[in-house]
Amino acid sequence: MSKICPNCKREIDENVKFCPFCAAFTGETPQEKKKSPVGTIIGGAAGVLALGAASLAVFVFDIFGMYGEKTETLYGTGDKLFVQSVTPVCIDGKWGYADKSGITTLKPQYSAAYAFNEDTNDVAPVAVDGKFGYIKKDGEFAAQPQYSFAGSFSDKGLAKVTDENGNVGFVDSRGRKAFDGRMFYYASDMNDSGYAFAYTLMMPELEGGRGYYDIIYSLLSSDGKVTELANGTGISAIYDDKYIGFRQAESSNETTLDFTREYAVFSADGTQLTDYYDRIVKSGKLLIVCDGTDDESKLYKAKLLKADTLEQVGGEYLCGSDIKSYDSGAVLLKRDDKGFIRDVLLCDNANEIYRCSTGSHIVSGFDMSGYACVYEKGKYCGYTASGKQFESDNQFGSFNCGLAPCYDNAKIGYINTNGEKVTDAKFDGASGYYADGYAYVKSGTEYSVIDMNGNTVIGKLSYASDKLMFADTVHSWYDPEDFEKFDGENMFVGDFYFSEIAGNTFDEDMWDYIYSDMIPVAKNAKSYNEVYRKYNPQYCDYRIDDGYFIVCNSRTLSGRIVAPGETLISTDTENELVNASVIDTDSARLIRYCEEEHTAVKDLFGNKAVLQGSSERYSMNKYTACDLIQSNKPSQTVIYDNRLCPVLTVSSSVSFNLNEYGDKLYIASFSSDREKDSDKQDKIRKKYAMADRNSGHVYAVYERAFTVLGNDFYKTKDNNSLAEYYTAYGKSIGKFVYAKAYGDRLMCFDYDKYYIYDKYGQLLAQYENKPRISENSGSVVIRNDDGSFTCYDRDMNVLLTTRYDIQPMENGYMAYLAAENGRTGFIGKDGKVALEAKYEFVSAMSPDGYFVSKTYINNKNGYDYSGYAPELIGVTVNDLNGKAEMEGISGMCNAGNSAANGYSPLDFYAGAAYYESTPEITQNIANYIFVADDGERLYYTDRYGNRHYEEYYVSNSVDQSYMSPCITEGKAVTLSVLMYDETGKNSATVNYYLNLDGTPFVKGDRTLDRLQSTGYIIGDGNEDGRYNIYGAHGKILLSNIETEKSKYTDDWQNEIYIEKAGNSMYLSDENGARVFDLTTQEVLFELPDRYLSLIAENLISYDIIHGDTYETVYRNLDNGKEYRGEGRTDFFNIEAGKRAEFPLKFVRCGNNITGGSTMGDNGYDSLSLYQLDENMEVSLIRTYTAGEGKSVFMLGFGDGTGMYGITDTYNKSGKRTWTFINVMLDKQITVDSVISVNQNKYADKLCFIIGTENDDGSVITYELDAETMELSGQ
Repeated sequence: MSKICPNCKREIDENVKFCPFCAAFTGETPQEKKKSPVGTIIGGAAGVLALGAASLAVFVFDIFGMYGEKTETLYGTGDKLFVQSVTPVCIDGKWGYADKSGITTLKPQYSAAYAFNEDTNDVAPVAVDGKFGYIKKDGEFAAQPQYSFAGSFSDKGLAKVTDENGNVGFVDSRGRKAFDGRMFYYASDMNDSGYAFAYTLMMPELEGGRGYYDIIYSLLSSDGKVTELANGTGISAIYDDKYIGFRQAESSNETTLDFTREYAVFSADGTQLTDYYDRIVKSGKLLIVCDGTDDESKLYKAKLLKADTLEQVGGEYLCGSDIKSYDSGAVLLKRDDKGFIRDVLLCDNANEIYRCSTGSHIVSGFDMSGYACVYEKGKYCGYTASGKQFESDNQFGSFNCGLAPCYDNAKIGYINTNGEKVTDAKFDGASGYYADGYAYVKSGTEYSVIDMNGNTVIGKLSYASDKLMFADTVHSWYDPEDFEKFDGENMFVGDFYFSEIAGNTFDEDMWDYIYSDMIPVAKNAKSYNEVYRKYNPQYCDYRIDDGYFIVCNSRTLSGRIVAPGETLISTDTENELVNASVIDTDSARLIRYCEEEHTAVKDLFGNKAVLQGSSERYSMNKYTACDLIQSNKPSQTVIYDNRLCPVLTVSSSVSFNLNEYGDKLYIASFSSDREKDSDKQDKIRKKYAMADRNSGHVYAVYERAFTVLGNDFYKTKDNNSLAEYYTAYGKSIGKFVYAKAYGDRLMCFDYDKYYIYDKYGQLLAQYENKPRISENSGSVVIRNDDGSFTCYDRDMNVLLTTRYDIQPMENGYMAYLAAENGRTGFIGKDGKVALEAKYEFVSAMSPDGYFVSKTYINNKNGYDYSGYAPELIGVTVNDLNGKAEMEGISGMCNAGNSAANGYSPLDFYAGAAYYESTPEITQNIANYIFVADDGERLYYTDRYGNRHYEEYYVSNSVDQSYMSPCITEGKAVTLSVLMYDETGKNSATVNYYLNLDGTPFVKGDRTLDRLQSTGYIIGDGNEDGRYNIYGAHGKILLSNIETEKSKYTDDWQNEIYIEKAGNSMYLSDENGARVFDLTTQEVLFELPDRYLSLIAENLISYDIIHGDTYETVYRNLDNGKEYRGEGRTDFFNIEAGKRAEFPLKFVRCGNNITGGSTMGDNGYDSLSLYQLDENMEVSLIRTYTAGEGKSVFMLGFGDGTGMYGITDTYNKSGKRTWTFINVMLDKQITVDSVISVNQNKYADKLCFIIGTENDDGSVITYELDAETMELSGQ
């Protein structure tokens, strides 16, 4: 007997379920086989499945299929791993099928293999050499390999397939085409209710040239019906027998541009069931409906509808663009009693289960088992609709079968619903459990199937089937980086790590959005290929999987896939991919690239899918933008989400640019056709907009470009140095001179305090001292008033308080610096030292347990660099035990995260203190911190390449001389920067000074100037015309001193001069000299119109000129007594900067004799030793006379050592006899045949190195001890 096909109206056999002509379904709807007879078997008030270490409660359900009655034990919900008792397996790079005993039922032979379908037919999609078809369980092909991709079958018997040109259609299990063989440019999967949506492109005929494509959407139903929607409308999602449709937004306000959509719910027959809203997202049994914008936060105003009845439930909420869909319930935002926006966790009944407060956030909403993860006061808590069920130290994923993957120290294990570990965290990747109680795990690059006890069922696999392209399983795969405690990037990607090589960087900023200056280097390699670069991770993901990654050819800008085991020495342009990057879909990590006019995505096995349009112009990290029209006029681009579903279309009469920032799009140089058509203005100006990437809802729009910071903030700048900062949603945070994004936090600075804002523009904290913030973990370190340090997590929970000077915690470790040796190490999250402080520089600990240490290599040429010299950096990669994993190759100056996330001594308060307490560093501070220019601004950098004090912006149009370090009061480093006045105008810059640790020299004082020759700082006092003199770290030495600062410049002839000795300070200006008592601030002595010398705290000298001669006056400041004398006088045993203890001894030289080898050395005919008492009375002790043809020469560089020498007046550097005299000890020694004399200071003594020459020309060197006057040979 026969019947009529309801679709094509042809006569067909009554027993077939699908039309052999059009593949339309023709039979009765088969009994829907339930993948789980209950919605939730885990959690809730009753029916909790407890999986402890001792017992396992097994729920047994009867499964009835179309192949007869059978019973199977299921432990959870969702998909099964073993379907019809087999699962796809990958062995040695080929796919086959195996049963639960590990025996292969179909040998590995395919490039892809997916699960069999037991609900509708008995086939599975497989690929052979990249072509997909369908096989039966015995391996016979039901449909021959012919498709670019073939999907799984829906409950209605149709599957989506793609041809090599990217066109999409639907077929039955025998490969027969449905919908009269019609193909589409895009089509969604068909849902279990028998609906899908698709679209085609049509180019209308236009006068005067080409316009935009018409994108015609259609609703497809399994009965073969294709319902086209009106042009300008479309479908964004289908659920059950309804769809969420959209149209171009009709409102005309600041939130709407040409590409902005609005959404409504429709029935399958096209009846509109709701009003239009800004956005609609289905989550669980709820619809999140965005209806307008909150005036203050600029977030969506949201309400909830029941997905089935569309009845409004619950209260009023807020939400951003990052709306997530969960298996049950929803996560939204709501203001608390104090008006602070917090996360709210809701169940399917729209009841509020948990509302966050300070110290908490919602990690994930309810999963298929009814569990949500909430971070609360340092613990990860499992919540069900009944409330909190357990607490854990470890973040966990979705529960199924009573088990969930959990994260601990970059590894993954499993916990049960009591929060107890049942499988140790030892895997490098893991799936959630399938309904039949099995899961995939990964160790290194080897995969296994395990049971609920953690036992291996099938091992030594090459891959997991749920990671295949479009695997479409409801069970998530977890890599360590999917957990929020995974901070940053691993050090190693397969067999490689990334490094920066000195002298091998490119200055072409125009390509910064594509690649960085980091070069891939194989482990332990001594060479590298300088052409290849790491992709800029902000714009392009480069990590594929299992050691595979993509690098960019900096010359061709094309990508190359690097496989484990490669050396990457040669350049392989033949196999490079245009604009290649990686996108992370719900299952696989796919390589996206351009080929001709299409965009392709493929997996590691060569299986490929094609999208219409080229993505060559764009570098997007998560979504994909494809140009349908690639000419400059006009431009039309379709944007796909990470599941390659179209979410937005942007059309413009001129070419525009797209950049992706989190869940937002920055659309630049966009031209509005709507404004042109409405004649709003004579000339259409280009727009720059921040918009929701899923709906086109505009958060901010300007007529000039603005700067995006991170993913959640942007700034606009007027004609001065101040910028106004906004959240990405358009809420103004305020005007600041500096701000920096750290993940979803913004730190702002106004020259007074530091402020931390969240992504909603809410002030989280403010500090006097600069907080240290981790962009990766969000943890914050603050220095407390008592000198201790507190580390907070991203929710401002205290992690620990310690006496150690620490950096933020990343991956369980905090770098610290020991003040006693100026070296860095690590402490653990328990506050104990994990690695002792022995490194000059360390990077943050990477998730895979490595850090980079740097060593400054002494320059063999002896040249002191006046800037950062990367060629003088030695790099080592170390494991978390401090063992050197590998030494850096020659020229390496950075590796892994060391450039962006490394710590040098000047990143610590204790490091600055160590530098200042180490004279050899302080005296050579210009070799430790330098002024550099990046083309836009001047900044300080250290010898390891780290930037410092960046919040003090200085335009590079300012002379570099305004920025320099100096020594203040002989012991502290003071750094000059420029500040702008309160209006922020560049024309009104003022000097500002910092201590070496970055704290203000005098907080808020913008009147300071540095006295260039002495390093002291002068600033306004409390009265007009009076000034303060500052010493180390902003301590006031003299206050309200009258001087005319405005007359003095950096020119040394006109400068105020200052000296300090003990408690006395000498100040000279154009009015003369004054000596002050620093305790009483009284003038101890003044000398109009003259200068003096401060010899000691209580001893000064000045000259009195008498015609062609002068005499020197020495004055005891304690009693005012004076002594006058002529000629050169050298005092002994007066410690610099201290008091002079009487009686004093000094040497007065006789008549000057010009001599020496250059006729320019100062010699004297005699010298005399005197004693000076406190009443300034002088008595002669002894006199030394040079003799005929000889002179007395001073040794020891005039430092009061008491060492002099007598030798021939002329040719002093020739071979001569020297008599060395210590006048203090009245000891002398004569040495013949001397050719050189050099002073040498040891830590415990002073000596002179004397070179002598024998008659045969040989040289003997002696050491003369200045105290014993004894010679010793060397």
